[in-house]
Amino acid sequence: PNVSGTKIRANRKNVIFQSSHVAAFKMVVHFAANQDGDPRRDINLYSIDTGSNGHPFQGHYFDMNNDHIYGRLRKMKIGRDLEGTKTKTLIIRPRKTATKTP
Repeated sequence: PNVSGTKIRANRKNVIFQSSHVAAFKMVVHFAANQDGDPRRDINLYSIDTGSNGHPFQGHYFDMNNDHIYGRLRKMKIGRDLEGTKTKTLIIRPRKTATKTP
């Protein structure tokens, strides 16, 4: 399960809230649409203490760790914010299997 272990007593005087055992995810959402009816003004920020795919042996595993520790959140792209975003597509196809001989 996606549960992060923390020690509240150990963290009560810390400016930086430390977790252990698993990856930690922080998210801040402000629904501006509740104020003026315009969902384009919503604010979605996040951080995670691992890299984008969470695989510890991948070369970029700790890319986002420093920002996460010090509370520097990134803007989450949602809806129209994704328009014009550069993407890459990976297509995985199975190899042709050899025919079995009787």
